Amino acid sequence: MSQESVGLRMPAAGMSAGVSAMLGLEIAGTPQPLLVLELSRGSGAVGGEIATAANGSEVVLASADGGVSRELNLVAGPVRVSKVAVGFVKGQIRVAFDAVMTVEPVQLALIGLGVAVTPRFEFTPLLQGAGVSMDKPPVRLTGVLERRSDDRYAEVINGLLTIETGFFALLAAGSYVRGHDGWTSMFLFGEIAGNPQVGLFGPPAFRVNAISLGFGINSTVRQPRIDEVSEFPLVQRLSGGTETTPEQVLERLAGSGGWITPRKGQYWGAGGLEFSSFRFLDAKVLLLVEGGQDWKVMLLGRAVVDLPRSKAAKKPIARVAVDLAIAYRADENLFSMDVVVAPGSYVLDPDAQLTGGLSLYIWGKDRTAVGGGRGFVFTLGGYHRKFKKPSYYPVVPRVGWVWQLGPIAIRGQVYAAVTDGAFMAGGALDARYDAHHGIRVEAWFSAWLDVLVQWKPFYFDLSMGMSIGVAATVKVWFIRVRVSLSVGVDLELWGPPIGGRAKVKVWFISFTIGIGASRDGPAAIGWDEFRVQLPSPLSITPLHGILADAAPAEIAVRNGNGEPTLVSSDGFTIATAAVIPATEITLNGKRFAGTGEATANIRPMDKQGVRSVHKVSVWLGDVTEPGTRSVFDPEDEENGWTVTVVEEDMPKSLWGDKLNEPTDVLDGDGLLTGSLAGLRFEVPPPTLGDTLGPVSSTAFIIEPQQPALLPPRGAAPEGPVPVADPRSIAAIIDPQSGIDSSAARAGRAAVYGALDALGFAPGADGPLTMFTDQAATYFTDAPLTAAAP
Repeated sequence: MSQESVGLRMPAAGMSAGVSAMLGLEIAGTPQPLLVLELSRGSGAVGGEIATAANGSEVVLASADGGVSRELNLVAGPVRVSKVAVGFVKGQIRVAFDAVMTVEPVQLALIGLGVAVTPRFEFTPLLQGAGVSMDKPPVRLTGVLERRSDDRYAEVINGLLTIETGFFALLAAGSYVRGHDGWTSMFLFGEIAGNPQVGLFGPPAFRVNAISLGFGINSTVRQPRIDEVSEFPLVQRLSGGTETTPEQVLERLAGSGGWITPRKGQYWGAGGLEFSSFRFLDAKVLLLVEGGQDWKVMLLGRAVVDLPRSKAAKKPIARVAVDLAIAYRADENLFSMDVVVAPGSYVLDPDAQLTGGLSLYIWGKDRTAVGGGRGFVFTLGGYHRKFKKPSYYPVVPRVGWVWQLGPIAIRGQVYAAVTDGAFMAGGALDARYDAHHGIRVEAWFSAWLDVLVQWKPFYFDLSMGMSIGVAATVKVWFIRVRVSLSVGVDLELWGPPIGGRAKVKVWFISFTIGIGASRDGPAAIGWDEFRVQLPSPLSITPLHGILADAAPAEIAVRNGNGEPTLVSSDGFTIATAAVIPATEITLNGKRFAGTGEATANIRPMDKQGVRSVHKVSVWLGDVTEPGTRSVFDPEDEENGWTVTVVEEDMPKSLWGDKLNEPTDVLDGDGLLTGSLAGLRFEVPPPTLGDTLGPVSSTAFIIEPQQPALLPPRGAAPEGPVPVADPRSIAAIIDPQSGIDSSAARAGRAAVYGALDALGFAPGADGPLTMFTDQAATYFTDAPLTAAAP
């Protein structure tokens, strides 16, 4: 390269006004396109294009934010330079090469080897990563360590190591990340696998072929969808992946948008197992648990079952491959289970493919990603063809069998699903013959069934049909003529009351026959019949602060006597709940939520515009003693209680608007969102006063005494016997005779004066007014009382 050659190849057009960096190369005496990196722009063309130089050669342009690279494939002895790149990073111009040096049987790779130049022409060597590989059967070794540039972090280092021998293979991958504020993230995942023929250990009935373990600190793992399980590296690598280079493995695992990414405050651990049974079953599973700010549990895997092999064809008669994903996410309070038949499954013939899937989703709290609340969906093979599936419902393929045998195609499908509003099921069978014999000849047979059942109240809607036909297509000159003959029957049934219609089609003639009642939906039911459909309509549920260590015998006695539940004095939380949506919630007779104009519906009773009032009463004190209790005031800031409204999603099948058509139950989500369901009471822990402070060891010094026997004590009790008295609290707070009455204060003052004269007065003689005011809430049980001696 020379200054003259570079000058002759300057682009005639395409460069922007401003400052640019250029790199020119000659390979074997042949000038290569300039690499031009625009560092600052004025007006002019945009970088990232290929311009034409004055001598007609190409110049590669790029902006500083993207950089520019070129494949070289330059070989010089044992060294091959594969790529050159120019970039502008953190105020530095960087020029780097990727090169591989081969000295059989070892290869050494250097990634991003180059130099960085500052505006003051200070040079710093660069090395983005390095790798080594050795292929000397039966030993194969591959390792790579790379340093990535990511503006989000101060340092990112990823690594991968594989070792293969004739009897075992070892894989380990990891990453280290350091944030700009000093926090660090790391993960490590490793697998050891045995020879595919003998495995690691175990009898043929349960032979373990591979074991994997991993963990992450300040790291999170993205949950794969069911269709991504076969590509999930932590599962796929249990039996070896399809990646051809270590760099591809690291990119998928920990690259930009990869499966494992840094996240402060998250921790995970994973363990996997690959096993087989008599070569009949091959399975691999991975259990991953992640905790911290959010926690989740995932069980992922794949199982392949080969039915007995045919000796003549030397292949399985049937093969079923199943992908499994079971997970729980605390942030959405979502339990999900997905099972899907993977590609490659068949029966009798590899062309007779199996399809299908199963999903169960239960939202325990709320669907945070889409709004809404509790609900569930279970489906085997999908949904009714008219069902408008909500976006957050799982996508499940039909359970079916597809066989293409020459001109004959056979397809069978079935499905069943249960949602918040209805049960649905159905299936279809289709057989077709399509062949060309100079004339195109077609024949078909189709049958289908779809059923919708609403169970509260019971109502069903069924549609089924069948069609048989033949057709022939012939080309006459430039015209195609098609002649067909078909016979079909469609039947629809609904009820109660039972009704339906049948449609018959013969060639071009069709007619409809009505049967029974019209499609009016289910008849309304009465309250006595409807109320039995409500499980525990009202409840008061403790959510936090229950004394779990209380003796079971004590709890049983208290429950038997109807006494209050024991809760912690360090704060507790309770909530009222109703399965009936409220239009208004009152607390101690005052409206707390809702409006007097709001109304609700009861679909099974065909009632609209009804009112439902959720009444809550709270007393402070002993509820068994009316004289000791007071009405709770939620607006009193001194009590420190927090009262909030509880909203739940409730089924439209019970509380929704009247349906215009029975099949409208298929329209989307079957829940009413944001229904008033109750109140939540959070009682804070008490505010503690000054503590005793540190206690020195001298406080525990004792005065030694001569050993002596204690005088014997008689078996009979001495003095008055204390007894339980439910009126003891009332006696304590009685203004005439209680502990803060005028007589009691005078007596305490006299005792205090006597002690003060002797020099033993215990501090100030304060009033007991505060204790008297709060005595009703201090005790879990009434104090014992005894007669004065």
